[in-house]
Amino acid sequence: MTVTDTDFNGKFGLEVLREHVIPDILGRHQPDILYWAGKSLARKFPLASLDEAKDFFRQAGFGELTLERSAKGETVLHLAAPGLEHRCFKLEAGFWHSKNRILTVL
Repeated sequence: MTVTDTDFNGKFGLEVLREHVIPDILGRHQPDILYWAGKSLARKFPLASLDEAKDFFRQAGFGELTLERSAKGETVLHLAAPGLEHRCFKLEAGFWHSKNRILTVL
């Protein structure tokens, strides 16, 4: 994201932190720490259904989460984050990993 992007929507500051500041601070440990942070974040935001998870992902700026298919013991989801394809999605992966374990038990 650059300053000249037309889809500003107040997210520029968060993108600067996520795409430039955090990688500089965490260095090579960024993927592991973001994954852990996503799992920690999931425990702080209890969700009871896939629909609530979809809403949370959208509202948190993670992107649009859609169910591709669900079969016995396997769920395939698609996370679309237009313009952010280059992002490290470990935060979202950690969040979903923790949340999926809880939603599966329910």
